[in-house]
Order: sequence, then structure tokens, then C-alpha cells
Amino acid sequence: MGGTDSLLNLYHSQSSWLTKPEIITNGKHGVTVCSNIHFIGDDEAQADFNKMVVENCEVLIALSPEAEAAECRTIWPNGESIKVGDHYYHDKNMPRKNIPAKDKVAWNVAFQKIMSSKASIDRGTDYAVSVKELLNKTEELFRTFSEQWIRGKSISNKEQYADQFNQVITSVNDLNYVEQQKAFQQFGRGEKTPKIDRLTGVISGLLSNLSTRMGKVAFGEKSISEAVYAGDLAQDFLEQKYLKVWSLISSPPINDIEAISQRVQNISYVLHEMNCVVSPIEFTNIIKAARKAPRGKAIATTARFCRENADKRLRKLLSKLKNDSASNGCMICFELKEIEKKDTVYWPPVEISILIKVEDLFEELSQLDVVLNSAKTILKNDWVYSVTPIVKGYIVPCLSVKHTFNMPLPLPYTDFIPDWEQHSKYKFFKSRYQKCFQLCMSSVQSLSLIVAVRDLSELTEEESEVVERLKHSFNNNLETVEKLANTHDVPELHEVTEYIYNSWNEMVDASSSFNGGQMVNESSYLASKTYFAGELTEELQTQAVCGLLLLQTELAL
Repeated sequence: MGGTDSLLNLYHSQSSWLTKPEIITNGKHGVTVCSNIHFIGDDEAQADFNKMVVENCEVLIALSPEAEAAECRTIWPNGESIKVGDHYYHDKNMPRKNIPAKDKVAWNVAFQKIMSSKASIDRGTDYAVSVKELLNKTEELFRTFSEQWIRGKSISNKEQYADQFNQVITSVNDLNYVEQQKAFQQFGRGEKTPKIDRLTGVISGLLSNLSTRMGKVAFGEKSISEAVYAGDLAQDFLEQKYLKVWSLISSPPINDIEAISQRVQNISYVLHEMNCVVSPIEFTNIIKAARKAPRGKAIATTARFCRENADKRLRKLLSKLKNDSASNGCMICFELKEIEKKDTVYWPPVEISILIKVEDLFEELSQLDVVLNSAKTILKNDWVYSVTPIVKGYIVPCLSVKHTFNMPLPLPYTDFIPDWEQHSKYKFFKSRYQKCFQLCMSSVQSLSLIVAVRDLSELTEEESEVVERLKHSFNNNLETVEKLANTHDVPELHEVTEYIYNSWNEMVDASSSFNGGQMVNESSYLASKTYFAGELTEELQTQAVCGLLLLQTELAL
């Protein structure tokens, strides 16, 4: 009854933002079923492009028995893939073997639950006791091993260490595949309740992987991957405190878990610093710091020494950036916060907020670009940092920009408030009218992308809901901006509302063109497209001026 074509057409008719599926015979992996996702620029409707693309490929391959692969791209209305700088982040061409069928995945999950349901409290108690003993042995072994390692001396009794490590690993693996099969999923999984096999995995990783990699670290050898791996292990160990299996024994090994986690985190710090030193003398100084440490405290002492050195280097760079900015007429200061993730690549592990003091937004806002360019030269890509203006003693987060490694232009730092408000000594100026203007323009931009590919009279239910929500957002926010313009006799504010109306009318005209069978002019969505490519259109510059005018008016109120 039509077979694959009918199924694909039905799928298309009930799906949102998809292009019509087609099958090509000469794809990269042979016969390929293809359907792309139209980018509409609305975070609420399209929150996770990677997930959307993968799920689309899963359905396409399931509906096309003859296809050897599925392809999906995220595209502009003209069919071009979304490109950020030089990268296509959400294009996938997946061979069938790499796309597990949903029913197979569901069966595997169900089978695992069936097996887990056979768990018994008695076996669980035995398991908890065994793992506690292994954790105690692991903490003792790794402590003595790492204390010798950090002092730069050859490890005595290497064979004895190797034998003891292997004994623990063998015992761990036996538990993992015998006792853990009857694990504690019957208790349910809370937010801080990881699978118990993660514990046995990190013990093995510590003794068989990290310890081996530590022994190969030397001056001139990059150790960033070892440092990140150690940070990841430290985090994994710490999370094992929350296993519900510990409720089955009277004295859970929390102290051992915390001690191992802290030691591995300290080793991560040392490895980060070893990766950064540029001379044999600096590398030797790390070893000297360890040798001067009290017995049993070499790792902790050396980690503090390494962090202090890293902080000093960063302070020097920030001082250089401050002086460089001052020479260009820009007055800046800094706020720092620790990166919570232990497996970060940044050293020291901090994020940097660069704050620039300005008096007049129109006259001095270009200083953000000056400071950002200096930061790129001095800080390079070695830290996460942003540049944000301070006006009249208030941080203005809506003007914050964040350095991004793969983007030719900085991106607006839309999460500056939740990321920094609890870490800053300054008060935040939270714009109402400038935000309303941005939401108006965001609605127009998304609707422009929609009307370039969709007849508004033939939308799916989900698509209709998105369009109505965008219209509602536009009208509500426009009303707020108009009230400001009508309250204050400032001619430029009326020009802002006129600009908003003109943008809306251009979108409506584009919709009429599409419904009349004409191609929609690319200019209706050009601003976003060119920004991703590293260009600022006149349209975007006009929007920036309107937003600044509203912000300046608010600050003067």
C-alpha cells in the first residue's frame, strides 16, 4: 500500500520543522534516507539540535528497510547547513549499524531491570562489605605509591606494587561481574545515586590506568590528558558516597572514598602544573616542594604549591591585560570563580569575568571590543572569560559578551546573571525595556525563518503552537516598549517602535510571498546567518543601536 514512501510521507506530515524525506541511492554509505531540520531560532522549540537530529535519523532508518544509512542536517531556509565559524555541528550521516533500533534499546533496558530485580539484601550486604575492604586496601596502596611517585624517586618494590594492584583489580572485576549483577537498582535511583559498577570501575581505573600514566610523566611531555582524567576520577569517586548500598552496613567507607577523591584531585593539580611549566628548573621545583613536605603529606603539599604557582601566573597575565587596556583608555577589573567540574582542562580552574567601567554607552561601548581583543592576545584560549560593562556602579549583564573558541565573533552571554550574580560584589542592572525589544526582534527573526519554509495555513499542531507563542510574545513586549515611548517624550524611542513595526511588516510580506509560491528573500533572515559566519549586517547594527537607546533611557530613569 505504498510501502516506505507512504510511511515516510505520514511521518513528515506529523512532524515539525522537517523537510520531506527522500531516498538517494549514491550516498556516502550507500542507499540513504534523508530529511533535514529547518532552523527557526527558537530555543524553546529547538532546545537540543543534536538530540533532534539523532532521533530523526533513528525514525528514518526504522521506516526505510532498504536504506543503509540515514542523513539529517540542520539547515537555513535556502538549504544550506547551519555553519558556526568553520564548523557544521549538527550534520549527521549515520550508517544503519550505528543506529540501534529503539525497540532493541528498550528490550536491553527491560532485560537489565529483570535481572536486577533478582537482587537480595543478603547478597547486597556481602557486596558492600567486600567493596569496603577493597576501598580500604586501595586507599592504602595508592597513598604509599603516590607519595613515592611525587618525590621523584624510582618506585621501590615495583613488582610488589604491581602484584598488589592486580590482586585488587582482579577482586574488583570479580565483584563487578558476579556480585554486582544482583545490584541495588531495586532501591530506585535518586539524583545522587550512581550505578554501583561505577565504583568498581573507578577503582580499576585508578590502579590500572592512572597509576601507569603517572609513571610516564616527565618534563617536556604533555600531561593535560592525565590531569583531566585524574579530575574525572576524583569526581567519580566522590559521587560514590551516595550509593544506597552503604545503607546495608553499619560503617560505610565514606572516609576512604573522600580521602581517595581528594588525593586524586591533588594529583590532577600537580599534573596540570607539570603540563604548564616551561623549563626543567620549574619542573624540578615541583619535586623539591614534595621532598620538603612532611611524611605522608607530599601530594597535598605539592598540590598547594602548584596551585599557588598557577594563581601567580594568572595574576601576572591579568595585570598585563589591565595595563594594556588602560593604555587604550579602558578601565577594567576582574572577578574570578572556581570551575565546579573537576575534570576541567583549564588551569588554574577558574572562569574570568572582565568588567569594564563606562560612563556613556553610545560613546564607550566599543571599548568592549578593544578589551576582548586584548584578552584574546593575552589569555588566548586558556580560560573561559567574558567582558561586561559597568555603568554607574551596576553590572549591565544584557551587554555581556563571551569569548568562544570556534566563533569568529563573540556571542551574547545570555546566562551571565545565573552564572555570576551569586559570585559578584556588584549589583546587577536588569533591563526591562531592552529585554522586551530583544524578545520582539527574536520573535520576528524566528517567524521570518518559519514563513520562509512553511505556509502558515498548513502547520502541524506543534508548529501552530510555536507560531502563536511567538506572536503573543511579540505583541506583549511591543506593548511594553510602546508604553515607554509614550511616557517619555523622546523622539528616538518612537523610532524604535517604528523599527519594530517595520520588521514585523517585512516578515508578513515574506509570508505572503511564500504562500504565493515565491522564494523568500534571504534578507529576511540574513542577520542571524551572517553573524554565525562572522559578519555584522547593517540590520544587526541597527538593532544594537535601538537596544542601547532603550537601555540608556532606563539607566537615566
